[in-house]
Amino acid sequence: LACYYTAELLHQVQSQHQTLTYECTGYACGGQLACRAVAGALGLNQFGIAVLYVITVCHNVQLLRNAAGQGEWQLYVLVATVVLACILRQQAAMCVSVASFVGMASVILVGYVVVDAARHDPAMADTGHCQVTVSAMAAGAGTTLFAYGGHPVYADVQGHMTNPRRFRNVLTLAFLAMWVGFLFVVDSAWTAFRCSAHGYVLDNLAGSSLARAGIVGITVHLLSA
Repeated sequence: LACYYTAELLHQVQSQHQTLTYECTGYACGGQLACRAVAGALGLNQFGIAVLYVITVCHNVQLLRNAAGQGEWQLYVLVATVVLACILRQQAAMCVSVASFVGMASVILVGYVVVDAARHDPAMADTGHCQVTVSAMAAGAGTTLFAYGGHPVYADVQGHMTNPRRFRNVLTLAFLAMWVGFLFVVDSAWTAFRCSAHGYVLDNLAGSSLARAGIVGITVHLLSA
């Protein structure tokens, strides 16, 4: 709710000032100082996301190395190399769009694997007592904010729309779809794994060939992002 409210607030402010970027919106609201503060905050945010991407990619590679056979591992390397080679050849716009689609399809695939595990393998669930810790709650909050906090790109997306005022519809539909999808996957993960569910649910699914395919797609998406 907080992410949606702040995104809606940004939409209204940007529509009022008719700006194209976050920095321009900051300048319109508070002058040069606000513009610099916004630029600094965006840079810090992007640095944090880059660090998270590196950690996630390394973790995914470790999962694949532990689960994949030699021939399969070479195929994964080939796929990633082809995508990166296309981007380095200055075809970035098309390749990033393709990689983003691969990432979205991979996330959907992983969600399907989680739901399938809940449907066909409920016996694997740990029915013991779950311990809730502050660190686990903080990790969950971080994941939630990362999932719903696309604010660094909202201003650019709205600013380059043919009809920027329709961005409210984009926000509403996107948040609704994400909320339903995440709720469905979280409920399925709890049904399948109970207290043994990892914060990074792919840790529970690395033995599945479909999950490995999803890991590859997500990794390719992160590398190209």
